[in-house]
Amino acid sequence: MRYAHDSRWQDRKMIEGVPGETWWEDVGDLVEPANEGRGGMSCVKRRVIDGVGTFYVKRQRGYSYRSLRHPFGRPTALREMFAMRAFRRIGIATPELVHFDLRHRDGAWEAVLVTRALDGFISLQDGLLAARWRHERKERILRALVDATETLHRARRRHGHLYPKEIFIDDRHAEPRVCFLDLELSRRQWSMRAAAEPDLRHLLPSLRNLGVEAAFCRDIVERYRRSGIALRDERIAARPRQRAY
Repeated sequence: MRYAHDSRWQDRKMIEGVPGETWWEDVGDLVEPANEGRGGMSCVKRRVIDGVGTFYVKRQRGYSYRSLRHPFGRPTALREMFAMRAFRRIGIATPELVHFDLRHRDGAWEAVLVTRALDGFISLQDGLLAARWRHERKERILRALVDATETLHRARRRHGHLYPKEIFIDDRHAEPRVCFLDLELSRRQWSMRAAAEPDLRHLLPSLRNLGVEAAFCRDIVERYRRSGIALRDERIAARPRQRAY
């Protein structure tokens, strides 16, 4: 077995008692079935380390994207790590990045990306399905979400898979906190509108399907327009989708 680390992309936080090689081990409970595509495999496992905490470990082998910078491919987890850094720079929360490493082994790129579990958070999808929040509290949470998405889109950054199941809420305090997951498809765009419209096309119909009022979704579109993000798609908030994710 031959492999070489690409140290340029390592992003590691030393956790007492947890060597870096620990994260390469195939240990933990699958969160969902492994994704086999792009010529390789990608999976996420939930791993509990006694006395340390709970983590989500994404491991990839040969699961690659190609770009001008990497014409021969790199794991999509590398792009996700870059996106997490970009979100943090503009003040938008993502799960805490604990460890990232990249290596080339036996002819294929491999990556491991580790984040700390979001203790105390609930997905927006689960909260809405369970009718967890009264009307006033739900509106405050949704407005905090729109504050975050507008900040994201004004920075010309698209999430890329903006559904309620990828949005997590910490509702334990007066001001709710919003955290975004699943950033593999996030990209920088040429304009604020180009960043906003694809995300809102996913988000707003999904919110409608989860019981959010049509008037509130229309208000979001108008808020964007008043702020100078010239949305053109009149159908963004028109009707719910058949599925809630």
